Amino acid sequence: VPGKYRLNFSGLSSFAPGYDIYLDDLSGSHPLRYNLLQGSIHEFEKQGDGVFENRFTLSFVRQGTGMAAGQEKANRLRAWVSNGLLEVYSDGEAIEQVGIYDLQGRLLLRSGKLEAYHYRESFPHKGLYLVRIKTGSGMQTIKVVQ
Repeated sequence: VPGKYRLNFSGLSSFAPGYDIYLDDLSGSHPLRYNLLQGSIHEFEKQGDGVFENRFTLSFVRQGTGMAAGQEKANRLRAWVSNGLLEVYSDGEAIEQVGIYDLQGRLLLRSGKLEAYHYRESFPHKGLYLVRIKTGSGMQTIKVVQ
């Protein structure tokens, strides 16, 4: 249902001592990050009908690991497949290339050369796959399930 909504995350400082807790809103073309220890209420607007899966993620980052409290972007990669669509996001460095492999290591799909923070591709296959993401600082592999 379209409208304004509010998420309330009270009492988090005692839930995970020693960690900053972030809410990532993936609805835009570049994800936004909110430190929930600095403000536990997040208001957002939903436009249009339908279900929006994977809009929000929670991240627990150990304090003192070099990420300043309140920093909006972390050098973090996320990938998932939902409703036949592969989504890959980077909060820091640009994505240079994406490859999808089956569990036997066979390459199923490879993007061309990219310089983007968001990559989207049709991927109708069901099962468990490995997404290999290349950035300027190296490669990361993430498991995805559809």
